[in-house]
Parts: sequence; C-alpha cells; structure tokens
Amino acid sequence: MNQVIPLHVYDPDMLLRHHQPLLHKSPQIRFIEQLPARMAKQSPLVLVSNEPSAAKVLSLLERLGAKQDVRNVTLLSNYQYSTPLPGTIELGVKNCLCLSEPTPNLLEQLKQVRAGNVVMCQPALQALVNGIQKQVDDKSIVLQALTKRERQTLILIAQGNSNKHIAKALDIAEGTVKVHVKNLLRKLGLQTRLAAASWLYGTQEIA
Repeated sequence: MNQVIPLHVYDPDMLLRHHQPLLHKSPQIRFIEQLPARMAKQSPLVLVSNEPSAAKVLSLLERLGAKQDVRNVTLLSNYQYSTPLPGTIELGVKNCLCLSEPTPNLLEQLKQVRAGNVVMCQPALQALVNGIQKQVDDKSIVLQALTKRERQTLILIAQGNSNKHIAKALDIAEGTVKVHVKNLLRKLGLQTRLAAASWLYGTQEIA
C-alpha cells in the first residue's frame, strides 16, 4: 500500500481550525511555519487566507520564506462578488478552493490538486468572472475618454510601431503623434509606451 504524502499547508491565522475542524485533523495535510528544506519548488503548497488577493498571496509566500512556483500554490479562502481574483490568477495561482466547502468535498478537491488537476470552487469561479467583467467595463470607460486618434495611436503602439511608423500609418506628422502619445499616457495614468501596451492587452491595471 502506497503511503500518502501530506499536502503542506500554511495557515498562519489558524482558519482551518475554525472553518474546517475535521480537515484540520486530517492526515492528508501537514501544517508548516516555514518550507521544509527538501521541499521541491514544484511541490503543491496550500495557502489559507481570508483575503484571496494577489498581494496577500505574495505576502504569505514572503512570510513563509518561499521561493515556490506560484503555479503550484493552491489558495484556500473565502470569495465574494467583489473579490479581485483576476489579479491572483494572473499571478499564476491555478487552484482556488473554498473554506466554507463541506469537508468531504474539500478533501476530494485536495485529492484532485495532488493529482495535478486544476480545481476552482463555484464562488471563486463567479468572483473571477465578475472581476474580468469589471476590468472590461472599466477599460471600455477609459477608452471612451480617448479621442479617435489617441485610440488609433494606442493600438499601433501596442503593435510595436515607432512614432515614425504611426505617423505614416495615420498620415499625420510625427510631432502630432508625440502629442497623441503624451495625451493618452496622461489619460491612462501611465508613464511609458510599454505600460500602455500592457494595459491594452489586459496585463496591467491603470492607477
């Protein structure tokens, strides 16, 4: 009979003791205060937190002294309608489980995590969809604040064009392009062309 290796769980606020007392005593998990020296970066790691934001995940990993591959982190948390989950997923977290899940279901989900499957509970999935929709809505509002030329310039910047090439494509002077670039960066609250391109493609939020 093969021995089941426990999942390493970092639960600094002891939330499992309150929300999942049966799981807290399960031999399937092992609570840690720091990463075992021989633990591989690709080994599954469960972070328990009431706040599922990307900033919180990074903070927990830093407190743990972890150089863990974030893609192997499972987040066990609570998720609300306004939870900023897209940023957490963009960080690399693939598995989002619910603290309020019935214990038998949660044990099965952790088994799936151990098997390498991607698992996301329904509240987390809903929070992710809501967050993505909000990003789309917010971006649409900002784009509407740009002039037609500024939007065209932004698209051409995102495609990697220089001011000279943008001027040729839009049949305007290069000096006019510089004005459009300056104005659109100001309206987006960004400092660089690269940041503007990243924002357009959804990898950076404006301030």
